[in-house]
Amino acid sequence: MNSAAARVLLVAILVLAAALRFAGLGWGLRHLPDLDERWFVENVGRMLATRDLDQRFYEYPGLFFYLLAPVLALLHPRDSGPGAYLAARAVVAAFGVGSVGLTYLLGRRLSGPVAGLAAGLLVAVSPVEVFTAHMVRPDVALEAFVLLAFLAFSRLGPGWRADLLSGLALGAATAVKFTGVLVAPSYLVQRLVTPGPRPARIALAAGASVAAFALCSPYTLLHLTEAVRGAQTQISHHYLVREHGPEGYLDMAWTYGLALLKSFGPVALLLVGAGAALAARDWRRWLSLLVYPVVVVAVLSTAEIHFDRHLVPALGVLSLFAGRAVASVGKRSPAAAICAALAAAAVPLAASIDYVRGITVPGTRDAVLDWVDQNVPPGSHLVTTVAGLGLDRRRYEVVEVPRLDERTRPLALHADAVITGPGDSEPLVRQLATLYAADPPNPHAGPRLVVSAPPADQRPAYEELRLSAQWLSASEAVDLLPALVDGNRRTAWMTGRAQSPGAWIQVDLPRPRMVGRVELALRGRGRTYGKNLHVLVSDDGRDWKRVTALPGRPPVAAQVPSAEGPTQLLVFQPVRARSVRIEQVGRRARAWGIAELHLYALPDPK
Repeated sequence: MNSAAARVLLVAILVLAAALRFAGLGWGLRHLPDLDERWFVENVGRMLATRDLDQRFYEYPGLFFYLLAPVLALLHPRDSGPGAYLAARAVVAAFGVGSVGLTYLLGRRLSGPVAGLAAGLLVAVSPVEVFTAHMVRPDVALEAFVLLAFLAFSRLGPGWRADLLSGLALGAATAVKFTGVLVAPSYLVQRLVTPGPRPARIALAAGASVAAFALCSPYTLLHLTEAVRGAQTQISHHYLVREHGPEGYLDMAWTYGLALLKSFGPVALLLVGAGAALAARDWRRWLSLLVYPVVVVAVLSTAEIHFDRHLVPALGVLSLFAGRAVASVGKRSPAAAICAALAAAAVPLAASIDYVRGITVPGTRDAVLDWVDQNVPPGSHLVTTVAGLGLDRRRYEVVEVPRLDERTRPLALHADAVITGPGDSEPLVRQLATLYAADPPNPHAGPRLVVSAPPADQRPAYEELRLSAQWLSASEAVDLLPALVDGNRRTAWMTGRAQSPGAWIQVDLPRPRMVGRVELALRGRGRTYGKNLHVLVSDDGRDWKRVTALPGRPPVAAQVPSAEGPTQLLVFQPVRARSVRIEQVGRRARAWGIAELHLYALPDPK
């Protein structure tokens, strides 16, 4: 293949890679982004705000943050909103396209342009590559630095320059993500089979890698204690034994084997195996590349959880073996090589196109947001089990709960609308009246979500009890208790010191009632809210039982402003009680204060 044809095909592959990675890049940005993405974008925002290089999130080294920072610094005004996430994702996508070009260069150096083009094509269309490039995570950038390292390894010889470059690339890769250090065994084995003064060259590469890491992630070393603690947090997360018991090593290795099948498709994976067998015949030239995927899978398989994206740094290397096999076929029949490359790319390309098409259409979360905006009146009280949905909290009062079950059912019965997803109790969801159901138009559009409302006959028909000051008692400030029932929000019962566990107020009713709701009206802007409130009930004022009381309104700072002012609402299953105590058990610098106390109970049966 002549160089002009190779360049044309390379440009076409790069355009294809860019189209797959940049299309749909803004998916999901109407909603709260994934926690992993927030770690990076928000901490880069803090770096830019303070004008320093401290990434502040020491579970990862610093270089990935620095790669994002110049692009995010161009945003005006600087924020951590959708624009920042879109820009950060664009950086990751650009590295994904760059990895395609680096794969081509390495393949051309090892086996010629046909091998480089075939390998680059497989990286371009891999669905795991494409999926990971649509999120702000360092795995795609790490792949680019791994490929740069192997380009340096391929130049190893008697001279010292390649060892210096190898060390610098190794240090930079580790500064992107700590797992970049898994490239080190590949350098060592390649150095050991390459002519030259091995101990001196290894020492040179080691020194260069340490220097590169220190330069690319200085605050990891400056805050070494925090960095070690952060690394331990990452390790414990991946090695924590889950409820179903420990994962077997071979089972996890098999899982990563299936992830490779997902990454390449069956034809391409067969080519990877054939190419690896061919590379083994020329093992001195290919040894470092043969070692790296084995080391990666061997290490990843020791963990208790797996993510397909963890294989991304090795996919470019594995694609080179497939390219080696295609190049071997091309020596006998160029047409057969073209057919082999296209057949290998067909399945992963179809999967990647399906994913990109799936995320470019509105998902179920978008559909729910649109329906709520159009059909739910402003000021409504919403309960949702769908975290980070993106509901307008300036327009609605939103209470998030982890799951709709018997424990959280009282909140749902107090809400104007309830938004549920796949993890909720189906019998309880069916008890609600369905207002709208968002069914996913494709597998990538999210789960089925339902907007419901409690039927009128299920809503607790609470009545507010008219409280008397004579029924009240407290842990302190007894003289201020009448302020709780005087109807004046400018007066309040207050503790005399900063909040600490033990302060309480109590209502002793003349007779037992089925109580299910307590509301504490706050004075002014609500700055004296209780940090952590418990509700206890008693039939005799001596034996107390704590009930499961859930916050029925958002935190004070997140409440929709209203003429009534901020309140703390505690909701629980109706319980028979003559005495009700609200106890403050948190710690906070401000005193605890309540302007008005409201207690609600079910009507007495007639």
